Amino acid sequence: MDTWIKQLEDGKVRVLLPSSIVQDLEEVVGLLLPSVDSHIEKDEEVVVIESMKAAIDITSPAKGRVVSVNEKLLQSPELLNSSTLDEELWLYDLDQGL
Repeated sequence: MDTWIKQLEDGKVRVLLPSSIVQDLEEVVGLLLPSVDSHIEKDEEVVVIESMKAAIDITSPAKGRVVSVNEKLLQSPELLNSSTLDEELWLYDLDQGL
């Protein structure tokens, strides 16, 4: 599944989930995100979204070190069911200055 990248400062990028993916899944019940400080490669499967309909793996659009994850979504993945704002649909931030 495709994700988006938003350029942040200091060589960091934010990985965003398009709302169309969430709409296709319907009722989200679980979310797995990469661990902070883990190093990930471009196209590596690092996110799993579980719904009543299916589970999907999402690949990273870039490589780098995970510096933060969206704890709000991690604690309450059901927020994706009613979310339409890109700010709420961010998954994790990467530092690309390896």
